[in-house]
Amino acid sequence: MDWSEACRILGIEESASVEEIKAQYIYKAQLLHPDKNQDKPETIRRKAEAELALVNQAFDFLNDPTHNPYKIPPRLAVEPMVIRFKDLSVGERKSTTLIIRNIGGPYTSVWVDNQPAPWLTVTRVKSITSERLPLEVTLECTGMGEPGRQYTSDLTIKLENESTHTVDQVGVKVELLINPESVMASAAKRVSNTPARARIIPSDQALAQPLPEKTKGFSVKAFLFNLLAFAVIGGVVIYLVFAFLEVSNTIFIIGLIIYAAIAFGVSFNHGFSVGSKIEKPGTR
Repeated sequence: MDWSEACRILGIEESASVEEIKAQYIYKAQLLHPDKNQDKPETIRRKAEAELALVNQAFDFLNDPTHNPYKIPPRLAVEPMVIRFKDLSVGERKSTTLIIRNIGGPYTSVWVDNQPAPWLTVTRVKSITSERLPLEVTLECTGMGEPGRQYTSDLTIKLENESTHTVDQVGVKVELLINPESVMASAAKRVSNTPARARIIPSDQALAQPLPEKTKGFSVKAFLFNLLAFAVIGGVVIYLVFAFLEVSNTIFIIGLIIYAAIAFGVSFNHGFSVGSKIEKPGTR
């Protein structure tokens, strides 16, 4: 007889309290007591006696606190508890599995950290039987980090009974070690496979190359074109000033002189910029 069967015989929930178990037992025992069935046929009395014996057996089982799974918290059993990934090259991937079991009381949920570290990921979780536990968890490790350095991470696993608010938690230690030689070999291979993109010029030849020469000149066409553009803009501004503002003649003349000086200076500089050109050595 187990806890579930004993509860079914008494007609109570598996999570029933001690008081509920006792009250249901008294109710059942009174219904099936021989004194209550003296006027019943022999077959019914015998059936009641057999059922009463079963009720007494179930009550004795439920009355033992060591049989109550709801007073026993869930307990994790994980194999293995330490996983080592050794001699991985940068970018290389390796996988392994671990098994999660419950060796304690009832539970309602199980939780596994999907990615405890950038280089460690849970890729698959599969039930081995028709029940939720035991579980087979597949871990994938990707080689990354500094060559020769060891990295460590804890894979957290939790088992919880929400009805009794009990939780069991374990941490599986996972280690990663990058092989320095494999990293150097991988880097050398990448360099050797890189196609040549440019011709390397020896330093003496590079120094012998003459620099381009820049000649100065003046473009009258660019100067006049730029000055004309300033004149057009200035005409529009003068029209707007006289149309919408009241400005004295003195201020107007001063502003016009300043604008003309700016226009002439900018246009003169633009003429030099356009007129100057870069010539390659030996083209003169």
